[in-house]
Amino acid sequence: MPSWLNPTLLNDPVVQTAALPLLCATVVAILLRLVAGPGRGAALAGAGITIGFIAAYVTIIGTPSLEPRGSVQKLVYIAAGGLIVGTLVDLWNARRWIRWAALLGWPTLALAWLAENRLAQATVETWYLIGPIWAAMVLSLGRLEHAARREIDAGIVLLAFAIGLGAVALFGRSASLAQLALALAAALGGFLLLNWPRARFAFGASVVLGAGGTAVALAATLALFTGANRWALGALLLCLLADLLFRRVLPKSGALRAPILALCAGLPALAAGGIAYYIVRDSM
Repeated sequence: MPSWLNPTLLNDPVVQTAALPLLCATVVAILLRLVAGPGRGAALAGAGITIGFIAAYVTIIGTPSLEPRGSVQKLVYIAAGGLIVGTLVDLWNARRWIRWAALLGWPTLALAWLAENRLAQATVETWYLIGPIWAAMVLSLGRLEHAARREIDAGIVLLAFAIGLGAVALFGRSASLAQLALALAAALGGFLLLNWPRARFAFGASVVLGAGGTAVALAATLALFTGANRWALGALLLCLLADLLFRRVLPKSGALRAPILALCAGLPALAAGGIAYYIVRDSM
């Protein structure tokens, strides 16, 4: 058997975190396009991002438990659920109010499930924590929905958010969550490669609720259950606003818009990583 086919290759962190999710997202997107055709296939191709993340999850964390208890065990089900809801919205070409109901309802359900133990014994302090997290999750998905109307903007800003999330998790001493965030970034990267320099596939609800829902669930998990710095997590929200904050310097369209937007969205991600690093350094 050739060495590159050795199953132990999947134990390599680089393969788990980067190569596998990128390859899965790319292959699944192409297959969906070929099988479902230029219309529906192009609309559903974004499902490859979440499928790539799930593949990485299995190699990093292991086979999902049928009775998930911890927040990390729940993440894969939140990713799959967001993908299913988003895919149904895309398939039905749902009306705008249904799309926005899904954008409001899915993160609400996801957060309620993640924080069920805290909510069971909720205090005023609990609501002071969960309230802003819920608002950030809903607003983040709404921002992605808006950005998805223009070329590949949604994928670019979400990629920067996921990379920054991985850095904040790493400095917050949450290695497994850092790997998962970077795996999501790799899956996004694979899908974006298929859409640049010319956009080929839609960034529909399967991307916003699947990949976007996974990203905000990861961020909520970090905020609720780890030592990740919450100021750094808050700074990451600026990644999702990059197309608005830097609209004066962004080309209206064309191949240069994506790399310039990536640089602009990367600035808040870099700042968030810097905040997390200096907080950890000063606490040592």
